[in-house]
Amino acid sequence: MVAAFPASHSPKTRRKRLSARMKSFSLDAPDPPKQLLGIDEMTKKKSSSFTNTCFGQPNIPVSVNATKKKFVFSLRSTSLEMEDSKRRSRSQSPQISPRSKKKETDIYVSLYHFRGKEKDDMDLRPGYRVTVTNSSDPDWWKGKCGSRSGYFPAKYLLKLQKFQRVYQVTHTMNLTEIDGHGGMRLHKDQIVLAVGDPPEEEATVIHVKAANNKEAMCPSQFLTEV
Repeated sequence: MVAAFPASHSPKTRRKRLSARMKSFSLDAPDPPKQLLGIDEMTKKKSSSFTNTCFGQPNIPVSVNATKKKFVFSLRSTSLEMEDSKRRSRSQSPQISPRSKKKETDIYVSLYHFRGKEKDDMDLRPGYRVTVTNSSDPDWWKGKCGSRSGYFPAKYLLKLQKFQRVYQVTHTMNLTEIDGHGGMRLHKDQIVLAVGDPPEEEATVIHVKAANNKEAMCPSQFLTEV
């Protein structure tokens, strides 16, 4: 025999009562205290600041336009610095102009006396150093010696080599040529040139060459450097 439950204790009635209690509990539940709300807000702020610090996100908002302007300014300043460095490097290493390069001029020595007859002639004496400025005419050249300039016979000059010494003969003498096949006569006041390396100061003989291209060993006591 099955016992019958009263209507007040039936399962359906129980469910209705339980749901009614739950609704009343949720509706009648008091709000959380303000202190708990403050703590919760503080916790949120700390957590957000911790997140920003860890991931490198600043709290201060940055304008996109300002960032672009800073980037463009940095690029311009970098380009200006590069141009400035190039200018400095160019100024530190100046280039030599082709006009500044001076061509070495040939120096000649006068062998004989010459007294000019024309106004534009230039007098010569044995031993004068002359710079030739015009040698287009085979017989008459134009040159300068010190502050003077003018024309003179081309055959009166002999070209000098670099650091070549010039001597004047003090006595007339006969010498034997270097090759030993002939004689070489030197006259007083004649100009001769040293051959080879400059002779030593204590040298007793000097290897010389005359205008006729003959060479001989001449005693140094009969030579005077001019």
